[in-house]
Amino acid sequence: MAFHELDFCCVPLRPPSYGYFTSSPALLRNQAWCKQLVGRPDFGDEVGEWDPELRFQEIIDAVAYAAHQSLPSVLLPAVRRLPSPRYARALCHITNVMKINVWLMNPVTEWATWNWVRTLCAHSPLLGVVPVLPANVTTPQGARNVIDSEEITPERIEIRRWLTEPVRAVYFQGSASPSYHQLYPFVQQRCRFILQDTTQLRDVRAVEKVVSQERERQLEELPILATLEGFRDVIQNPLQPLQDNLESQAYEVFEMDTVKYAEYENALTLAMEQFKGTTEVVIVMVLGAGRGPFVRASLSAAQRVGIGVKVYAIEKNKHAVLTLRAMAAREGWGPTVEIVPNDVRTWQPPILANIMVSELLGSFACNELSPECVQGAMRLMCPPPRGVCIPYQYSNTLCPVQSENVYASVAALHDASKFDSPYVVYLHSALYLAAPQECFVFHHNGPQDLPDFDRDKTIAFPILYDGLVHGFAGEFNCSLFGPHRLTTVRGQETTNLCSWFSYFFPLKRAILVKQGQTLTVSMARFNNSCKVWYEWAVLGPDPSEMHNLGGVHSSIGLVLTH
Repeated sequence: MAFHELDFCCVPLRPPSYGYFTSSPALLRNQAWCKQLVGRPDFGDEVGEWDPELRFQEIIDAVAYAAHQSLPSVLLPAVRRLPSPRYARALCHITNVMKINVWLMNPVTEWATWNWVRTLCAHSPLLGVVPVLPANVTTPQGARNVIDSEEITPERIEIRRWLTEPVRAVYFQGSASPSYHQLYPFVQQRCRFILQDTTQLRDVRAVEKVVSQERERQLEELPILATLEGFRDVIQNPLQPLQDNLESQAYEVFEMDTVKYAEYENALTLAMEQFKGTTEVVIVMVLGAGRGPFVRASLSAAQRVGIGVKVYAIEKNKHAVLTLRAMAAREGWGPTVEIVPNDVRTWQPPILANIMVSELLGSFACNELSPECVQGAMRLMCPPPRGVCIPYQYSNTLCPVQSENVYASVAALHDASKFDSPYVVYLHSALYLAAPQECFVFHHNGPQDLPDFDRDKTIAFPILYDGLVHGFAGEFNCSLFGPHRLTTVRGQETTNLCSWFSYFFPLKRAILVKQGQTLTVSMARFNNSCKVWYEWAVLGPDPSEMHNLGGVHSSIGLVLTH
């Protein structure tokens, strides 16, 4: 087989002569070889027979030679037994002192061993794992959709857990051909493979072809998926649309979510049905009109119902207002639409609205200050039931998650407050360790139950699977009008909805949990006249410190700055 057909090649490092390299130095003149070779210490014994705990110094010497030859990574054997303090110390030395990338082999059924090693190595980003799959063991039928399947089996959970880890490659023991159902979830995640026989490569390529065809079909149905793939497990600072003005590119991305606007239009249509048969013009106010998608949805819904409307498009972003005015002229909105360049909290309307529509929700529902903005604008609307607010209610949910990739990204930030700040993340390589539970509820269909929007809740999560809690995923449910709703909650998501990623609350210290335990968590939302912030902590069984106490490190501004 030609070398160019492979992504990389594992080569033996055999001390003391390292003959493979010293006898063929010309091979290393090509820079591509230095990028594609992975060294593997080999002491001439049968594979898997030598104990790394007893030969840890020889391993360090072999790795040092690999560094001398500029090999990008080394493949090291699995821990044979616990504890293995000398081998663990060697791994710490290699990753934290020598700064060499390590691919550590680990049996796929022994996640706890891997977790022990990477904890001792302080979650070094240079330490990756290579799950070892016995070629004579197959995963259950139907495992091809292992990541998204609703059916939960121990085998699926085992694979999902590994897919949250920094997997550098997957190792198949023996020369037998791996099954389709073994290969599929790892190919789907674009993992690399270490194979013992060239016939196994044929099987991998066949599954890669199936995955590629499935992806092409999905992109045809929802082109925005190509954009979303670039955001997988990438941490982003949350938007602050009240304090700051959004850029045109942000609006453009939001407008690609046709599902959201279709559901809003359906809700508007149903709300307008109650005004059908009257001669009065229905007053619609769009809070935060952006570049006009909800104005269009309102006009379309009115046309479907057959009623007359007057739309007030309220937008504080002066740059977006320019786009709105150009759109009004281009599409001939005329006097049907009045563009209001103002803040909804201070604008004085000439008339009260029959329908008030907004899309001010953040990934955690309330993190972009929808409660404060919408409630502050309730004076613009006729009292219910003559006045309709869309959405009229929303709630957020919380769930403990394991995601080493996201945790490592937060840890790599050069910011002292990095673990006291929530992030927006398109969680992909994540295992939800419990069922999501409701956290805070907000409604805009009548008098408020509470005097303000401060919230403080303690949640008990029954843990479903062994794992490591790196933080909490925040998502939401939103009721628009009647039966029309949107949700981002994992396992209940509105099909093809893509406007929102998860809101991730990290923990400074990852917490090990076991199936059957109860994880108790405190989540609070506070505000003063200038800002809103969240505080969170694990209360038990292994308590964490309180994160972001007093909103010192992370907050959402209540004051308009632009």
